[in-house]
Amino acid sequence: SPTGAFDFSQVLASDLERVEILRGPQSGLYGSDAIGGVINIITKKGSGPAQFRASIEGGSFGTFNQTDGVSGPVSRFNYNFNFAHFRSGDAPVTPTNLVPPDRVVNDDSYDNKSYSTKLGANLTENFDVGLVAHYVDTELRSTSDDFIGPEAVPSYSDNRELFTRGTAHLALFDGVFDQTLGVGYTDYRRRFLDPNPGTLAFGNDPSVSGGDRVKLDWQGNIKLMPGQVLTLGAEHQLDQINDTAPVSARMTNNAGFAELQSSFGERFFNTVSVRYDDNSLFGGKPTFREAPAFLIL
Repeated sequence: SPTGAFDFSQVLASDLERVEILRGPQSGLYGSDAIGGVINIITKKGSGPAQFRASIEGGSFGTFNQTDGVSGPVSRFNYNFNFAHFRSGDAPVTPTNLVPPDRVVNDDSYDNKSYSTKLGANLTENFDVGLVAHYVDTELRSTSDDFIGPEAVPSYSDNRELFTRGTAHLALFDGVFDQTLGVGYTDYRRRFLDPNPGTLAFGNDPSVSGGDRVKLDWQGNIKLMPGQVLTLGAEHQLDQINDTAPVSARMTNNAGFAELQSSFGERFFNTVSVRYDDNSLFGGKPTFREAPAFLIL
């Protein structure tokens, strides 16, 4: 989103295989945004026999939900394509008894079209490549309140978001050294219009904002000995914003990290990590973490 955070409100669940929650501060491995934890969304992979799936639902408040998809493997290649469409056309937001006599109640509406794919190929026994892409096109008409009651005309917001990531994964020495090279690209476009008098946007063209992010990353896991795993990694990230107004900015962040996960027997575990970020705006900062754990029962 314009703040640089991921917008979970636009994610439809029809193409999700699972969602993993990693609790606690994880900045030593994932950077400053992971100060409270990590949410890992994993989409479905084509497996088993080839299949076509479809569903359609309808309900109150003008609700409509439709999904279509096809997935399966072909030799060393696997694929999954998915389309989801959700619409809610008549969602009331203001109680009737709170609406002044000279105001009209405008229900909110929301429309979300999501296209996604996950492709993979096992080129050899120890080398595979993959691609994940997700495109979202949403429209929202919402009614805000002024000092009298609900605004006369709903505001309009149009969001278009593209998320992509390609990976190359290689396992060496019978899995002792496991590494992944990834490249990701994100593009975000938002168009907003509030036609009501007394608002900042009244009488102006719709405000348009957008930006993109490019990220390169490498991570290697080395099994030093039973119960000892060393993780090494490096990242390069470029964020840019571009508006219709003469406003633009860019920021880069380069980082390197190392983490040692240890287990001593079946009850005592420890994780030690160190990370260094070099940010083009804020300079360089190190991050440290140690997390011992002991199972009593």
